[in-house]
Amino acid sequence: MTAEDAKRDGADTETAAEKAVGGMRLVEDLVARVPGFADAYECHVMNEPRVLPHLFFWDVVQDTVASYLGEDMFEAPTGGTA
Repeated sequence: MTAEDAKRDGADTETAAEKAVGGMRLVEDLVARVPGFADAYECHVMNEPRVLPHLFFWDVVQDTVASYLGEDMFEAPTGGTA
């Protein structure tokens, strides 16, 4: 590994760390502005070792779509044949 490779690898690590902090800040800002996402955030931080923005946003998308469709995420599915 050359000195240039090491420098580049260090820069990549720093960039990844900066992105992680930025993603966490984005999630926290969103929850602060939209109190309805607080439950999803609390559930996320209890189930994950740290804030994972991509997973949190997936949960938010699922909850938002279910709400728009009038579905209760915790209700047992209905329908089917008896």
